[in-house]
Amino acid sequence: MPKIINYDEKRLEIASDAIEVFSRKGYYNTNLKDIAKAAGVGRSSLYKYFRNKDEIYYYIVKRAYRSYNERVEKVQALEMTNLERIEHLVEYLVKHLDENIVSNRFLDFWMVIHKKDREMEDDLFRLSEQMMGSFQKLLKRAKEAGEIVKTINEKALASILWAVVESLTILKDEDSPTIDEYLETMHTLLNGIKERG
Repeated sequence: MPKIINYDEKRLEIASDAIEVFSRKGYYNTNLKDIAKAAGVGRSSLYKYFRNKDEIYYYIVKRAYRSYNERVEKVQALEMTNLERIEHLVEYLVKHLDENIVSNRFLDFWMVIHKKDREMEDDLFRLSEQMMGSFQKLLKRAKEAGEIVKTINEKALASILWAVVESLTILKDEDSPTIDEYLETMHTLLNGIKERG
């Protein structure tokens, strides 16, 4: 009797194996043969789950964003200030994305997609906008609650926070501060915008 394979589970398994290959070789230097070998499947079997490596990477990115959105919902229910929620989400993004290929080779992927697939690039841009939007909403709530100074432009600060998250996930070399040191500095900066009353 043939083995029954759960399609969604197998896609996730392949994507997980692909993360390791992308991390090791980079997006541009990875091919489907590499991914198939890491996943322990033939290339023809791989095509049953993904059309190409762009689709695999996009699947990985979408899962990371979905995970983030679930985290946003959980954080909303916690007893903390909006500013503390923002800090929590920044820390989650930096530490969680640091564990995934989503961060390590994102620029490599983005450049390839920019040249090859405008629709996928637009989708990724929309996903980034959603994540940045969660910062903006929390900053607006913080301003309305009197937690931060009224002069803060929440859209500008949300963009800055998102840029910090993106940069922290790619700034890695032996001389770089640790992620925790970056996060402590972020905490100090965010404390600087608190309303003093």
